[in-house]
Amino acid sequence: MAFTQFKLTKSINQSRDIFDKYIYESTTDSISVVTTPGYFDESRFSDEWEGSIIECLCSDGYIVGEISGNSISVLLTSNGGGSNPQNIIEVTSNYLVGITDDVVIGDGTFNITLHPVATAIKSLTIKSSIGGGILTVIPDGSEVIEGAATQVLAVEESITIVPTTTNDWEII
Repeated sequence: MAFTQFKLTKSINQSRDIFDKYIYESTTDSISVVTTPGYFDESRFSDEWEGSIIECLCSDGYIVGEISGNSISVLLTSNGGGSNPQNIIEVTSNYLVGITDDVVIGDGTFNITLHPVATAIKSLTIKSSIGGGILTVIPDGSEVIEGAATQVLAVEESITIVPTTTNDWEII
């Protein structure tokens, strides 16, 4: 299939031109098609997006990449590929985070429950997707996230949290 302009949005315009973030959603094109050099040549942003980040929701998964010339350098994918493989989980209903999860992407309105801090071995990112809803992030038992009993994420919001030695989670 061909690139479709109306499915591409500029979601973040960073100050001081550090980088911008774009989102592209294609229910018909696969990851291999979207990452083909030249796929985005017709974009209205093509003259300003070198070095920017792009999230692509494709027919066969999800990728995050850096725009380089007329192609995308894949940083991570929903199947763990890319130059920095991560365990990305996409969920549409209540979910208990596993200790090997790196990124949890929620599409809908439901709860994401964290595993106990004592079992945490790394940071965790939780994101409400493009078409999402309201995600409520709930720590285990009496644990807290930055002192709060829950964190609520609206559409396209995300948090990255790390375990602390005081048995709670901190947002970084």
